[in-house]
Amino acid sequence: MRTNKSFLYYVVALVAGILIGLGPAMLVAEPVVLGELSITESSAAIGMSNKNISDQQLYSYSFLLHNDRDRPVHIDSIEPVFGADISSRIIAENTSLAINRTISPDSSITVEGQIVFDSTGLTKEDIVGFEPFIDHVVVRSIEIVDHP
Repeated sequence: MRTNKSFLYYVVALVAGILIGLGPAMLVAEPVVLGELSITESSAAIGMSNKNISDQQLYSYSFLLHNDRDRPVHIDSIEPVFGADISSRIIAENTSLAINRTISPDSSITVEGQIVFDSTGLTKEDIVGFEPFIDHVVVRSIEIVDHP
């Protein structure tokens, strides 16, 4: 009976060692490569926001957001992050755009927005000196990733 207990302990210890050794490998999933979203084209224009208010300018922008991923991606919202020079002059509090659209693989959507900013005391050269107006773009998306 003593040898059977020793054998049983040996088997339990061996199985436990194998599980401990392989446990982390079984828990680690392969990284999921999602590809990228990219802005492929953009344009912008500046003009008066109101003919009666000369110290406010309207900055309109448009860009193509391209899905380089191999699966659709649902875009919830997009928020341009404006440069320091212009952001302190933006009159609207919320610059986030609700998109609520799905971009198919290897497809694009056009995103358009505008802000009004205070141009009091600025020359055209001062305003042009603020470029680039948009520093980067925050994209909030909803994705479903298959479990490996």
